[in-house]
Amino acid sequence: MKTLICTYPVSEGRKGLLADAYDYYVQWKGLTWIKPKFVREDKPIFVPLEKKLDQLIANAYEKMSVF
Repeated sequence: MKTLICTYPVSEGRKGLLADAYDYYVQWKGLTWIKPKFVREDKPIFVPLEKKLDQLIANAYEKMSVF
């Protein structure tokens, strides 16, 4: 199971959640295993361009475009 979780093609954060879920299952069944540790990676903050913001405002309803 550890190999399956470690080679699964998802982010490190998702792998950590999968390992936590399996760890709870193992504890419930009374089994033992060594849980792998995963380090979450920070993603860069998305900052939209002014052109994209203008498009968003132009397509919004009148009440929402004020905000």
